[in-house]
Amino acid sequence: MDKYHIHLASPAEFKEAVEVRIHLFVDVQGFPLNDEVDEDDKHAIHVVVVDKTKNNKVIGTLRMLNKGKVAKIGRVAVLPDYQGQGLGIGLMEFAKKYAATDPAFISCKKLSLSSQCVKREFYENRGYKAQGDVFDILGCPHIMMHMDVQRVALP
Repeated sequence: MDKYHIHLASPAEFKEAVEVRIHLFVDVQGFPLNDEVDEDDKHAIHVVVVDKTKNNKVIGTLRMLNKGKVAKIGRVAVLPDYQGQGLGIGLMEFAKKYAATDPAFISCKKLSLSSQCVKREFYENRGYKAQGDVFDILGCPHIMMHMDVQRVALP
């Protein structure tokens, strides 16, 4: 992962992250464009992975929302040409550590996300547990998944 870096997005990187999301969710998966950017983006923490060999091009992203006792993860996306290299794993690990250590998330006890059912195993392999019944989002089956936040003592 030396050629990649995962960090909180700058405002310019957030714009690139939206482009990644639009490409993956709208162009590739067929979701409607008007549902991709929403009010939650204004309040979310945005995380990006950049390719340092391509002038720090944003190639993956996710967002985290502080919902009190729950940190909600969403819009997890890695460009198709970069999938299968562990970047999604890196994004999820960054989010887990961030929720466990950042003072703004101190009241969060759980990480939560709604997974496309075809991606369920990816999240289970990260330690998430499915909860509840499968539900539909814009014609795509999803399931809620949760994980306890493991607090890390700060030095």
